[in-house]
Amino acid sequence: MTDQLYHVDESRLVLCPDLYNSLRNNFPGGVIVANQGEGCTQSSVRRPDGTLFTSIHYSGEYYRVNCPFCKDTRHRLWVNHMYGQPDANGRAMGFMATCYNEQCLDDYSNRQRFQRVVFGFRNVNERRRSAFVVQQGEWVDPTQLGKVEPPGDVIPLRQLAMAMPDHAACEYLCRQRRYSLHALDHYEIGYCTYSPRYPAATGRIIFPIRMNRELVGWQARYIGTADWRTTPKYYGLPGMRKRLMLYNYDNAKNKPFVVVVEGATDCHVVGDTSVALLGKKLSPYQSTYLLSTWESKPIIMVLDPDAQEESRGAVADLRENGAVVVEVVLPGDHDCGDYDRATLWNIIHAQSRARGVILPVVA
Repeated sequence: MTDQLYHVDESRLVLCPDLYNSLRNNFPGGVIVANQGEGCTQSSVRRPDGTLFTSIHYSGEYYRVNCPFCKDTRHRLWVNHMYGQPDANGRAMGFMATCYNEQCLDDYSNRQRFQRVVFGFRNVNERRRSAFVVQQGEWVDPTQLGKVEPPGDVIPLRQLAMAMPDHAACEYLCRQRRYSLHALDHYEIGYCTYSPRYPAATGRIIFPIRMNRELVGWQARYIGTADWRTTPKYYGLPGMRKRLMLYNYDNAKNKPFVVVVEGATDCHVVGDTSVALLGKKLSPYQSTYLLSTWESKPIIMVLDPDAQEESRGAVADLRENGAVVVEVVLPGDHDCGDYDRATLWNIIHAQSRARGVILPVVA
């Protein structure tokens, strides 16, 4: 089982079965569970004026449903398992539900209607109590990522390029994507000749994922084109917790700023000042890494054009936590891999300057 969003059929597997069942019974299309079994961590923080607010460090398990207000069909309404529960200061957390399609719950009347459907009618005394019983969830420590093994027999791609320059893997990376032999070595890119344990990795390009010098995962890239509905372009180590990782973290962690992109190949175009989310959405764990590693340093968000909604959400989250963030929007429908490094950096520098952020030139 991968660490992606997945369907859960039995409510006993979730942290708040009553909330899960209410959503399942009232919202057509079913419920998708994200971050299953992971609890919410929060604390009470006192502002300079003496008032208290609740800081959410990690929100944990979510239930995704189709938003009824914007006719969403992609389960873009996210409801946290602590929705309606008292926070660290005793106030009900009605803000723990968000429509990522059209922000429908920002509207007061929509929010009230949603609460009535989920909780039913409750009088004043009932509203002061916990809405549903919530089980204790786990907190995953991202510093405790276990060391893993390569998928099987993996040879350095540089070695393959020297011996068989016309090999399909070399044709793709060295000619189509313009990788140098130095880049192949620097990013430890390999080619899996045989994997008895993970047959799907055989014949694919391997991008190892290291954090703090330990191999914590890998992605295997399909060579060529296929029907991506049946053949995954990227096959990752089964069970790999991508949301706990930042690809290229070790190379980037001491740089004066960081560029956040989606995938490994995007990272290779940008260079060692970049990290990849290995997906479109910034997880709370990844956000914590960015805020702590690059504290008071610029964070440049360069996601693909089809992830602008996710990009805006990530930028807002990071800015809310005091980070200096620049959202770079690439022209047209292009992503990082469509550019050579010099052109891409011209775009990054120009848009950063336009927002008052001058980035140093890093070799």
